[in-house]
Amino acid sequence: AESGMVEIDEYGEDKLQARRQQLENWRNQRELKAQQQETLTDLAGFTGTEYDPRAGAATYMNALNAGAKEDESKWNVYKGEAKANAADGYAEGLTIGTDYAGNPEITDTIEMTCQFPKPSFYEIKVENDVISFEDFVVGFAAGDAGDFQITPTAGELNRRGGEPQILSVVFKPNAPGGTRDAWLVVQTEESKWTYHLTGTVM
Repeated sequence: AESGMVEIDEYGEDKLQARRQQLENWRNQRELKAQQQETLTDLAGFTGTEYDPRAGAATYMNALNAGAKEDESKWNVYKGEAKANAADGYAEGLTIGTDYAGNPEITDTIEMTCQFPKPSFYEIKVENDVISFEDFVVGFAAGDAGDFQITPTAGELNRRGGEPQILSVVFKPNAPGGTRDAWLVVQTEESKWTYHLTGTVM
C-alpha cells in the first residue's frame, strides 16, 4: 500500500481499504480511456479527419457515411416505389414466397368456379403475424392475373391478434372454358403471404 493510504482502527480494520480500491479503479479507467482515445484518433486519421473527443466514434463513422446512400432493399422486402404506387394499382416486382430451403411456400390455395360470363367471388382474410401495424401491398407474382381482380391493393394490417384484413377476389374470365392460375402476393416489410388462385370456367 502507498504511504499514507493505510489507517488501522482500534478493531484492526483498515479504514482506507475502500478508498484505495476507488483510486485503483479510477486509475484503471483513465488508462482504458487513454487507450480508447488513441484508437479513435488513429481511426479518424485513416479518414483524413481530426478526432473530436466530444463525438467519440462518431468522428470516424460520420466520415465513412458522408455521401452514402442507404440501400432500402437490405431491410425492406418490397421496393419503395412499389409501396408508393400501390394506391394506383397492383405492386410490381413481387415474388412467390419461399421457405428457408428456397422452396415455394403457398399460404393457401383458393379454387373458384364461374359460369361464363358471370364472375365469382371470394374473400381472403389476412392476419398480421407481428405486434405492430404494418403497411401492405398486393400484386401478382405469376399466372393469368388479368382474369382476377383484387381489392384493396394496399393498406394497413392491424397488429397481431387484431381484426384481419379482408381482400375481395373477383374471378372474371375474359373467355369461356378452361382453367386460370395466378399467384397472388400480399407483402409487408416483415411478412409475405402467397395465395394460389385457381379459376375454372364452366
